[in-house]
Amino acid sequence: MRTVLRTLTVIAALSAILAGASAGDSAQAQSTPGKFALLVAVGEYASPPAGTARVPTLNGPPNDVALMRNLLRTQYGFADADIVTIAGPQATRQGIIAAFRRHLVTNAQRRPGSQIVFYFSGHGSTITDRNGDEGDGVDETLVAYNSRLPGQRDITDDEIGGLFSRLSAHTNNTVFILDSCHSGTGVRDIDDPVSRELPPARPLAPAVGAADDVPEAASAFLPRRDSYILLSGSMASERSREGPIPAANGAVYGFFTYYLAQTLSRSPGDSYEHAIRDVRTAVLRVSPAQHPQVEGAIERVVFGREGDRVDPFIRIREAPAGGALTLDAGAAYGLREGSIVAVYAANVTNLTGEAGKIADARITSVSTMTATAQILGQPSRAITTEDKVAIVSLGGVGDRLRVRIDDIAGSADVFAPLSAALRENLLIEITSVGSPWDASVRRGCLVSGRLVTARETQPPACTPAYYLAPATSDQPLFNAWVTGLDAAATAARLAEFISNKARQENLRALDNARSPMRRQLTIAVQRVTVTGTGPEAVAVDGAILPNTGLTQLRVGDYVRLVVTNNTNEDLYVGLVQLGAGGSISVLPFDEQLRRGLTARTQVFRVGGRGGTETYKLIATTRPGVNFNVLEQPGVTRDVNASPLQWLLDQSANTNLRELDAVGVDLSSWGTAQVDVVIVP
Repeated sequence: MRTVLRTLTVIAALSAILAGASAGDSAQAQSTPGKFALLVAVGEYASPPAGTARVPTLNGPPNDVALMRNLLRTQYGFADADIVTIAGPQATRQGIIAAFRRHLVTNAQRRPGSQIVFYFSGHGSTITDRNGDEGDGVDETLVAYNSRLPGQRDITDDEIGGLFSRLSAHTNNTVFILDSCHSGTGVRDIDDPVSRELPPARPLAPAVGAADDVPEAASAFLPRRDSYILLSGSMASERSREGPIPAANGAVYGFFTYYLAQTLSRSPGDSYEHAIRDVRTAVLRVSPAQHPQVEGAIERVVFGREGDRVDPFIRIREAPAGGALTLDAGAAYGLREGSIVAVYAANVTNLTGEAGKIADARITSVSTMTATAQILGQPSRAITTEDKVAIVSLGGVGDRLRVRIDDIAGSADVFAPLSAALRENLLIEITSVGSPWDASVRRGCLVSGRLVTARETQPPACTPAYYLAPATSDQPLFNAWVTGLDAAATAARLAEFISNKARQENLRALDNARSPMRRQLTIAVQRVTVTGTGPEAVAVDGAILPNTGLTQLRVGDYVRLVVTNNTNEDLYVGLVQLGAGGSISVLPFDEQLRRGLTARTQVFRVGGRGGTETYKLIATTRPGVNFNVLEQPGVTRDVNASPLQWLLDQSANTNLRELDAVGVDLSSWGTAQVDVVIVP
């Protein structure tokens, strides 16, 4: 399926259209670039005639656009008058196209080089490809308010490309943000109430007059990666979902939009590449089958250039009392128990590394708008309310997985030992109905080898099967369940599932956002062709897959990992595999990677089962870090060899929690990772 990366990459084939700039536009060619945004929300749809399918209502889009509008105004300096919002009955096919031309294209012509943002929250769908440019024979679409009425139609990805072509003559700073299904290629999806997808549209109707006509992009053109960014809620084959957000008092948002806004509020000066990685980590916690994507000029700083702003920070609401700080940010800002933060002096603008740092702290309690942080070690001086707090890592130290087990309370022989095992695990919190939760243990059954889940109709007689399900689905995590064991063994196996999930979440979120190594450590997947077997096998390196979104691999593929150190330091590195089946493995790799060099792992074969897998690079300037502790969650250490070692111990250890830690030493370590989707 061709992605919007190709849809939006339009060049000379449309030069005749682009040449239509007026003489008046030329006279204003030296105008100062501005910032202009068009935000579209389609929650309720026009009712079709009786006898035809009704478009399900979405509850999130109105909240989504309000959140995006506030983000653009408060974090990125967009003037209120330069943000146009259209919603509901205004957001017809004709209305969206007209607003795009009137507000975005006209202002780009009038003020060349402007920052342009197009945001869409609503249903997405597909339609039969008309020009042969799609490998799978379908175009992706945005579903407007009136798209499913007689004589109307969706807006296709080709048409989005045509609209983009009119912008590209005047600016190379366009951002498309799509929270809809199939948006990984240009467009939310419908076969359940919280999914943003519609069934495929009917064949395209003729255009409804010249005012509605949008030229489609050419089907074969070269990429222009420097001229746009696409941020999308999911891969082309996935659904983008919405749901209530506990930190937002239960209000419904698109998961992608909500966590994108959180991420950009915390780090508005980050690159698109790093921002989407943080968004994906957050979304996967609530919607495991949804993988946000980024395409285009991913190395750019979000909505601008580096140097446009000082590093963002959190204010200190109350000065330290008893070694604790009260921060002017909480769950709505993305903080959670276990997050690591750093305190910098008030006059420091570059909140990176150890320069100007006063202390490290760990979040110990969180409310919606505030948080409490416990200072780690001894501050270099007294902390005041004028000093600044910056997030180091949202996870990795005491971030507990919230698990419900009350669904199997009726199976007392399994419930009791499982409850006892989980209460001993410091990475897990047992919760219940009415409280936020991440996963639940459920009892289904097997019929002819197929799992019948707890929410499906159970047959009169079947073999019991226990599994762990995420909050947004009834499908088993790791595609695994427990059956055929006695009660004690079943409880032990379930406890292992839950512990693996908690450890993986901690390690996936472990990061050092204040590291000077950030953006200078890279990791990518390289395809390898292997011919022959045994000693006669020959491996030939193939393409290095760009780490621009999710890399797709198949079970049986041969690959290796490619790691580059562009820092000015020789580094000691560890490579960790967070497997689709729940495993955590330390991959064989040369311990030291010298500055300026690239290294490759041994060739390995993709195995196991389908799902999301992460390869994480953890690097430090200090030798002696024991990465194997990540595979041994029960092992404790008498002495921490380094700040990084302490973080690793806390991240993966189920029974160790030391608050009196050594300093985190932000200059000495950093991380990078690549996420892949494995297809069976």
